[in-house]
Amino acid sequence: MGRGLHCEFGFEPINLNTGNFYLERVDVSIPDIDGDFEIARSYNSKAAGIHSLFGRGWSFAFNEQVSSDEDQNLYYTRTDGSVVTFTKEGDRYKAPAGYDLTLKVKTVETKEGDFGGEEKEIYEVKAYHITDKDQQEKVFNFHGLLISQTDEKGNQTTFDYNENYQLTKVTSPTGLVYGITYNEAGTIGAIQLPNGSTLSYDYDPDGNLITYTDAMGVPTRYEYDERGRMTAWYDGNGTKVIENEYDDENRVSKQTDGTGAVSTLAYSEGQTITTDANGNQTTYIYDDHYRTTGIRYPDGTSSSKTYDDQNRLASETNELGQTTTYTYDERGNVLTETRFDGAVKTSTYDNQNNLLSVTDFGGDTTTHEYDGKNNLTKTTLPDGTAISYTHDKQGRILSTTDAAGSTTSFAYEGAKLVQITNPLGGVSTLIYNAHNQVTGITNPRGGTTTITYDAEGRKLSELDADGVGTSHTFDQAGQVIGVTEGNGNTTSFSYDAFGRKIGASNGEGGSYSYTYDGVGNQLSVTDAEGHTTTYTYDSRGRLLTETDATGKRVTFVRDALGRVLNRTNEAGHTTSLTYDDRYNAIKTVTDALGQVTENTYDASGHLTDVTYPIGTKTNTTYDVMGRVLSYTDESGQTVTYIYDSVGNKLTESKGEKTTRYT
Repeated sequence: MGRGLHCEFGFEPINLNTGNFYLERVDVSIPDIDGDFEIARSYNSKAAGIHSLFGRGWSFAFNEQVSSDEDQNLYYTRTDGSVVTFTKEGDRYKAPAGYDLTLKVKTVETKEGDFGGEEKEIYEVKAYHITDKDQQEKVFNFHGLLISQTDEKGNQTTFDYNENYQLTKVTSPTGLVYGITYNEAGTIGAIQLPNGSTLSYDYDPDGNLITYTDAMGVPTRYEYDERGRMTAWYDGNGTKVIENEYDDENRVSKQTDGTGAVSTLAYSEGQTITTDANGNQTTYIYDDHYRTTGIRYPDGTSSSKTYDDQNRLASETNELGQTTTYTYDERGNVLTETRFDGAVKTSTYDNQNNLLSVTDFGGDTTTHEYDGKNNLTKTTLPDGTAISYTHDKQGRILSTTDAAGSTTSFAYEGAKLVQITNPLGGVSTLIYNAHNQVTGITNPRGGTTTITYDAEGRKLSELDADGVGTSHTFDQAGQVIGVTEGNGNTTSFSYDAFGRKIGASNGEGGSYSYTYDGVGNQLSVTDAEGHTTTYTYDSRGRLLTETDATGKRVTFVRDALGRVLNRTNEAGHTTSLTYDDRYNAIKTVTDALGQVTENTYDASGHLTDVTYPIGTKTNTTYDVMGRVLSYTDESGQTVTYIYDSVGNKLTESKGEKTTRYT
């Protein structure tokens, strides 16, 4: 269940190796330390008979648990509903191959208990600590309930339970509190957000989640069959998004999207054959661990993968037969990536799995240093220049200093970044709302940008320091249906049942319309003057022809990787292309007259020289970060560039003229 290792996913999300319908939903996302804090849930058709806090088949991101069997093996139920088995080997627990997790059982305290004997007995209260490769630790109490989650920088989320072992409160790293209440059946009825708004959940008599209502009162609906398998779901507009049919093993056998497009899946030993809405068939081949070993595409090409004895990807071969191989250390970190031409990229790590160095395919090495809390403190580039960082105790960046010694500093209040000071001493300030969303930014010149949001956290308007504003309106499914620019012009949008844009109209009365085939390829665009451009595609959704309103056509011929080999324009003139397979980049372009333009690349894949048919040439140089340092045109004139530590262009020089940027 969940996002299985090395599985393929397709359509509206189906695990093509197992047939499991897997739907992920994020009910709210609120900015917090080091990213967004999400309330999320996921549905697995393979778990349709299993009851949870969100009803049958659903799993809750904060309802991870640890349980045991009579052999003292431990079972870790994860966010996505999948279960990882830790096998007891002596005093240790071993995770399955490919799962870079460690589990330790620690004694929390020693207690006396009455177990029916003449005297009280001494027993130990234990906790289960599971740590992943990124040093995120989750702690489960004696009952197997998740009580804390701590990231690699020490930021902690905590979980509180009532006397019935029900999760009632989640406290984020910044101290924001999410309250959870239950109905009589023991499923979650509502979640209270930090700003006081509420998410609510309703169920049918069989315990299936049938309605989720967001903070704005907009419902999302779900339908199930008698076995608890989700047969359809509807977005906030009331539009049916998909409809599923299943076989006897809870595998999706047929899926119909909201536009009526039908896809089918046929399962047999070791393979699944999918037929999309255009009738194209793809075969997915998997081993007895449901790992993808091969794919046969509708155009007759194929790709393949192999795995090592630790369930890690060992090699992958593309449609041209080019193979890339990988090796790993004992903790699952990639040590080498060997390209089909023999070039190797190597990486090293410390004992906390922090990346220490990367030597790219061209032999250039970048190194990294960290402090005791796994914060990146220094990056040294191949040319010896370095960027350094300082951090606060939460792991947030306090300052960055580039190779020239220019420092940018950052200040915080609580969890919020409130001030940025640039190397010239200019200060920008930020203000926030109760959901930690930025509502105001004042730049070093004193100009202020203001931003507003709706209850779902979507940006409604932005007014910049010059008084120029943009506003957005949304439908109940969260799709943008209107954009009003600062000049008052409004563009409106409409969508089909699958969320694809089918219409756009501007304030001047002009309108555009769009059509699609059964798999979402755009078939036509009609502009404001009624002119229609049409498109055709190959069996893998790659553009073959483009025909304008007058009937003029451009055609494309592609290789097995989908790269354009020939392009024939409206006049029948053909341009041919070849590729440097190392970088999947254009090597030569031959026009209809046979004239050749040739491209040359450096070891990192950057375009350095372009040689034209008449013998003229352009040249581009780069720094170790891949930024353009200079460009010399065909006449020999050169433009040079200088950047700051975060990549902003500081100067642009051409001859005696220099332009400076702030």
